Amino acid sequence: LSTHYDDVERVFDLDPREQGTPSGFAWQDEKTGGYIPGKLYIIAARPSMGKTAKAINDVSNICLKSKKPVALFTFEQPKDELLQRLLCCRATASLTDFIKGRSDAGDKEAIRKAYRDYLEAPLYWDDSRSLTASQIRAKCLRLKKKLGDEELGAVFIDQLSFMNWADVYEKGLQPPMLIGLMTRALKFMARELHVPVILLCQLKRGDKNAKGAPPTLADLKESGSIEENADVVAFIHRAEYYDRTDPALKGKGDDIIAKQRQGPVGSHVLIYLASSCKWVDKW
Repeated sequence: LSTHYDDVERVFDLDPREQGTPSGFAWQDEKTGGYIPGKLYIIAARPSMGKTAKAINDVSNICLKSKKPVALFTFEQPKDELLQRLLCCRATASLTDFIKGRSDAGDKEAIRKAYRDYLEAPLYWDDSRSLTASQIRAKCLRLKKKLGDEELGAVFIDQLSFMNWADVYEKGLQPPMLIGLMTRALKFMARELHVPVILLCQLKRGDKNAKGAPPTLADLKESGSIEENADVVAFIHRAEYYDRTDPALKGKGDDIIAKQRQGPVGSHVLIYLASSCKWVDKW
């Protein structure tokens, strides 16, 4: 106790270095305190649920609203495709119209503004293919050195299945053990660099006969190792994907906190603007 606090009243002092970086989603930040330095966060979902869109929303909010530097590692999509999504998400503009060159005047002006905003954004993007955890750590160390006294707000990695496990590979180890070593390395990186690390993971496709039931921790691939190393596990789920006839589900999705070491679990309904791949608290 004495090594952390001079006296009992210091127990109540908040250290700004330990405060979380806001995600920009009020319910999530209230439950988790934002993305807290030193913790490993998992955002998981089945295909086409919008997990990358949620991560892009968080990245945009952190670097444009909170003005904190963000490191973004993307392995799955080419950078030009994700740039289009970033711009349309920020502008709340139709991604399809933008790609096909038929954006209307309102969307064009909003996209121009988003373009100018991102020119000034502290967003550091790496789309190198199939990096190992050690390579990501080395790149983040160089970035922290470049930033100097400025704190790195968050590190986003999209996604686990596209990472290279060459640095943790040992003959005879099965994939669950290799994934456990890799996620543990990312957890240690978060603690060593004192930065929140947000790792995206893909779940297996849901059984449509199950009527699109929300995912649980058991749905995580190799869930034992991923869940064990994560401080927070969140799922993104859109029941609309499985039942397009129910008007009550249209444009809605669930942000589910399934595990949190130091906080509550629960779920919250978000609005999904599919045309611009954007999540919002309310519309």
